[in-house]
Amino acid sequence: KMKALFSDLGVKGLTHNDTQTFDDVGLLQGCKDVRLVRIRVWTDTYVKGIQAIYETSDAGMIAAPIRINNDLDRSKLKFQEISLNRGE
Repeated sequence: KMKALFSDLGVKGLTHNDTQTFDDVGLLQGCKDVRLVRIRVWTDTYVKGIQAIYETSDAGMIAAPIRINNDLDRSKLKFQEISLNRGE
C-alpha cells in the first residue's frame, strides 16, 4: 500500500482553460515501493502532453496513460524523456 499521497504536495503550476487534471494514485494503489523513474513530455512552446513511468517492487514498471490532446499532430511536437535517478 502507498505510504504517501502525491495529490497533497501543496504546489501547483499555472493552468489554462484547456488544462486537464489527472491523478495516478489509483493506478498505483496497492503497489509497493513506488518510485517515479521517467517523465515523458511532448512540447512546442508549451507542454502539450505528459506521461509518467513508475517502478514498483512488486508490479515492475507501470506506465501511466499518455495525457495529450488527441487533436494534436504528435509528429510536429518535440519529445523528451527525462530519467530520474534514485534520490531525485
